[in-house]
Amino acid sequence: MAEQAPSTDATPVQKPTAALPALGVPGSDFRWLLPILVCVGVLVVALPLAVFMPFAQTVESEPDPAIQAVLADNNFLLHLRLWLIVLTSALAGGALAVAGARQNAKALLRLELRLRRIADGETDLPPTDPARDFARFDEVFEYLRAGIDRTTRRNRGVLQKVQRPLRLLSQQLAAGEVPRDELRKSVSAALNEVEVVLDADRRATAAKPRV
Repeated sequence: MAEQAPSTDATPVQKPTAALPALGVPGSDFRWLLPILVCVGVLVVALPLAVFMPFAQTVESEPDPAIQAVLADNNFLLHLRLWLIVLTSALAGGALAVAGARQNAKALLRLELRLRRIADGETDLPPTDPARDFARFDEVFEYLRAGIDRTTRRNRGVLQKVQRPLRLLSQQLAAGEVPRDELRKSVSAALNEVEVVLDADRRATAAKPRV
């Protein structure tokens, strides 16, 4: 019993899109957080050298114990307030950076999905939101989809012309012996149609300017 050949017309199974993590993509998050981390690092080094150490030296050099005690209290309050400001600024800036990274990751994911839909031949694409998506790519999407449509439909007429003689030839071969002249004419006709398309493609490729 002859084995049945596997079908080649099966639609490829699309893998489900993985959901983004709650804080976005780790690599993207780090790139967005890097400027804030640099600023915090500069403050951590600059504040003790430029503010806390000179003020502490002033407190130690004060001869009056009462004034020295007041300056020591002020030094503690200065530490507390400045470090609270640095911590609050770092947390607020980090939250904004992570939110921006998350929005950017979503926009990139929607851009990838639109490109995949265009590659699959879908004509109805979800609308873009200028506030969240890369709306400047809308024109590129239309140009890309038009180019794919032109490529898909350009050789359809030639393929239909080739299909008829090849189908007739296949039927004649299945029915019995085909005269050599008739076989040569059918194959030559199909080959001529294919060569016309290949020559046109070669001329179009040669005419394109090289960047």
